This record gives sequence, structure tokens and C-alpha cells, in this order.
Amino acid sequence: MFKLRLDNHTVEALVKDFVNSTNDTSFPLATVDLGDMIDYRVKMEDGLLSFAVNGASQSVNVFQKDPAWTNQTFYFKAGNYCQDNFGLPDEGAVVSFYHLNVNHSHD
Repeated sequence: MFKLRLDNHTVEALVKDFVNSTNDTSFPLATVDLGDMIDYRVKMEDGLLSFAVNGASQSVNVFQKDPAWTNQTFYFKAGNYCQDNFGLPDEGAVVSFYHLNVNHSHD
């Protein structure tokens, strides 16, 4: 449903438009240089998906956009997922996490 991506110095949030869609809506949030640290926060509460990078924030109500999201199970993961298949076979990407805090509550 949601991922952060660095694309040409822009940190952008990608939000999946519909449960069965392959299309995302892009929300540019911050401009950074390689090696810069970012602070990001993601929160989902009652369908309201809120996200921020370095203080720039945005939100979208995914339940209103596609009611099928109400029947989905959500999870969180953090990692480094290089998105291209171009270049030399031994190239890659490096991401370091300095602090992760996950809070999951169920009513």
C-alpha cells in the first residue's frame, strides 16, 4: 500500500491507488543528497494514512479512496529494495537504519 522511494534526490511516498491496482500516487516530500539522513514517520489509523519525511507531511484516506482496503491485513517492514535492473551486475544500494520504532495496536 505504501513505500518510500529515493528518486533523483527526491524522497517520495508512493501510495497504491486501489487494492488490486499496480498504479501508485506519488507524493514528493523532501530533497536530499546521497548520504543524508532522513527522519520519516508513517501512521495508519481508521483508514487515514499519514506520512512525513523531514517534517514535510501528507495524508490520504485510503478507505474512502477504495473501501476494499478495509478488508486487508497490514504489516510493516523496513529494508533496502533496489528498484532498477540497469547497470553492472555487482552494483547495489546501501541503506542504514539508526532507529526503528513500531507500534501496532488493535481495538
